[in-house]
Amino acid sequence: MGYKSLPKLNYDKTMLLWKYISKIGEKWVSYPFNADGWRLDVARDLGKSRQLNKTFWRYFRKIVKKANKEAIIFAEDYESPREWIESLSWDGVMNYIGSMDPISYFLTGTEKHNDDFKPELIGNSEWFINHLRWAWSQLPLNSKYVSLNQLSNHDHSRWATRTTKKVGRAHINGHDEAENGIDWDIFKIGYLMSFTLPGAPGLYYGDEIGLAGWTDPDNRRTFPWNKLNEKEYQERLTFMKNMIQFYKEHFSLRNGSIEFLKWDKGFVSYGIWNNDEYIVVIININDTPYELEIPVWISEIKNGKLQVVFSTKNVEFKEIEVYNGIIKGNIPEKSAIVFKKL
Repeated sequence: MGYKSLPKLNYDKTMLLWKYISKIGEKWVSYPFNADGWRLDVARDLGKSRQLNKTFWRYFRKIVKKANKEAIIFAEDYESPREWIESLSWDGVMNYIGSMDPISYFLTGTEKHNDDFKPELIGNSEWFINHLRWAWSQLPLNSKYVSLNQLSNHDHSRWATRTTKKVGRAHINGHDEAENGIDWDIFKIGYLMSFTLPGAPGLYYGDEIGLAGWTDPDNRRTFPWNKLNEKEYQERLTFMKNMIQFYKEHFSLRNGSIEFLKWDKGFVSYGIWNNDEYIVVIININDTPYELEIPVWISEIKNGKLQVVFSTKNVEFKEIEVYNGIIKGNIPEKSAIVFKKL
């Protein structure tokens, strides 16, 4: 790409380079370091050809897995990773196509750098569902569940700032403007979606308290330890802790089937289930309550009761009755509710 300061390694030339790089991969997943795996930066850019790239990463992965069969290898990739996954070059990806992009556009219309705003995608459930179905088709089952779901990271604007729906960067808009106009209801809904859609949820430091920031380098702000005990920060921290606990307690979120149940403008619902657990997620990003009628039978729930196990807002009811595979009720404005079959 023309950066003279970066080293140029010729992977075409000799196996010595392949072995040298792979030995580094092996070292850090082995005793005494025991790293959990590798995240490969701009992984499809290595090598002079696509085939060479896939072949080298397959070799690298074999060496790493031989040293530690539990090690995970996931790549930074912004497009379909299907050919790399199917050739056993990577285990998964940073899940831009199945998490950050669709969630960000559906909830805020804002591109992940705050460089563009697409208001027509806000609440566009048809686009959201079609995009996710395409993304899932590009990720085989195991890869779908180990790929990293993030809403913020070191390369992109903070999720809190994207909820402002502003286009801009720090050198244009100013550092402080990233904190003005954050929609905390949408912030919470986004994280609940990233924890319940297929993938391994990941928190970028600072998001547990809603740290703001434009894209790199403003997204790398220092953690505000001096403000941590303030009420608003503690409330967000408690929300994140409770959501993580909810995630850990429900194994279907890590291996279950998923299907969309009912959708409308600004409204979407989906069921997640395995042999032992049945969960329904309902999301309303409209400014008014939404009267719902959802065919939960699609997720194999025919009768009985559903219990509220997590929500982004307090709800008056704790249970809802299932009649002939249907639930009826309403969901408050700008909120998300998770039910579990009793």
